[in-house]
Amino acid sequence: MGTNYYVQTEPCPTACEHCSASEHIHLGKSSGGWRFSFQAQPGWGPLNGFTEWMKLAMSGVITDEYGTTHSLANLLRLIHDRQQLRSHMEPQPDLGVFRADHGWFVSDGHEFSTNDFT
Repeated sequence: MGTNYYVQTEPCPTACEHCSASEHIHLGKSSGGWRFSFQAQPGWGPLNGFTEWMKLAMSGVITDEYGTTHSLANLLRLIHDRQQLRSHMEPQPDLGVFRADHGWFVSDGHEFSTNDFT
C-alpha cells in the first residue's frame, strides 16, 4: 500500500485560455517498507534530478492522492525518514524485484523512476 504525492502548479498568467490550465504533476510515491520513489520528468537524470524535482515541488500546492495538502517541509521529512528502508535500486531476492535497469537512477542520494508508477 502506498500514497502518491502531486503538485498542483499555478496556471500561466500570460497563456491563452486553452493553455492556461494548471497541471497536476506526480512527484512520487511513499510505499510501505520502501524508500520514497521520486517521479522523474523528461530530461532529468542523475546530475539534475533532485534539483529539478525541488523546483517542481516548490511550484505549487502539494497534495496526496486523497486530497490532503502537505507542506514541502513535511514531505521532505517523510522522504528523509524513509531513506533507511528498502532500496528500489538493489536486488530484493525475497521479492524477485530488481529495478535498476528499468528506468531508475539516483540523484543526490534519492531514487528516481522515469516510468509511470502512479
